[in-house]
Amino acid sequence: MKSLYFNIIFKLFFSFFVLSSVYTYSQKKFTQKEYLEQKLQKIDEEIASKNYNEAIEMIKNAQNTFSLKENNHQYLALKFRYAKILYENDQKEKALQELLKALEKLNPKSTLYIEYLNFLAKIFANSQNFNKALYYSMLALNNSQISKDTVNIVRSFVRIGSFYFAKKDLDSAQFFFRKVTYYPVTPKTENIISNAYNNLGVIAQYEDNFPLAKHWAIKALNTKKIQKDTLGIAYSNVNLGNLYHFQNKYNDAIKNYNEALNLIKKDSSERALDVKKTIYDNLAVSYDSLQDYNKAYHYLMKYKDLSIEIQNSSKNKNIAEVEAKFNLVKEEQ
Repeated sequence: MKSLYFNIIFKLFFSFFVLSSVYTYSQKKFTQKEYLEQKLQKIDEEIASKNYNEAIEMIKNAQNTFSLKENNHQYLALKFRYAKILYENDQKEKALQELLKALEKLNPKSTLYIEYLNFLAKIFANSQNFNKALYYSMLALNNSQISKDTVNIVRSFVRIGSFYFAKKDLDSAQFFFRKVTYYPVTPKTENIISNAYNNLGVIAQYEDNFPLAKHWAIKALNTKKIQKDTLGIAYSNVNLGNLYHFQNKYNDAIKNYNEALNLIKKDSSERALDVKKTIYDNLAVSYDSLQDYNKAYHYLMKYKDLSIEIQNSSKNKNIAEVEAKFNLVKEEQ
């Protein structure tokens, strides 16, 4: 009887121990996953800020903290960031090798697999190999459709359309941009859809179809207004101004350029400065077309001054980047 009692107690204890072990392991696994997700987010922030040395250190620390297998999702996510840093530091061949090697180990159904494909497409597009860029973008599209990932579907449509446009295949470009317009505008897709509208407007303008170009430009502008994207609204106003200019409606063009300029007057970001420079140049040309040479000269000088300011800022940044690249090479030796 005691023996039976002991066996029952032992079985209960053993069951509890197994359950406790499973619970502890899953909790540990969840903590590791959560930790690495937070780490990946911080690495992305460092890469976006071009703090590549800091990002490399964080990747190394994460790899050293956990013994991750080479086919582990988090390991491959870290590898993806490392490849991006290599690419940004002009180590393009090594970046490409890292991406292609890791791609074979990824689950094709994962979002990370699509991110790899998209970055490979970017690399080939930047090297003017649009056929390869299309190949990887088509793969990304196919996998996005299988997983019903709407954001990556519309993003793939825009990228494929852009690559066809670069190949001067306007019919194919238009076909893929139009596909985007059939999807509902949501907070996650509105920026991509707005870009598709803008690109359709560019094609219409390229084909001298100004009414259609204006239609798409207004749709892009309205989408940016929904987003409350000030810089995007300014950019759309510049596009509308350009359409008026090409139709010899110079006063309407100037009105749109000034609206755009007022929106970003206090914005000193790189993108905003580039848009301001374009606006000053366009205003100079439009006033010149109206034979208002004083204003044309005024904006031409503003364009030149801002160009010098951007150029000097770029030189200082390049010096910092060269130092960062040198430090990165030293760390890898």
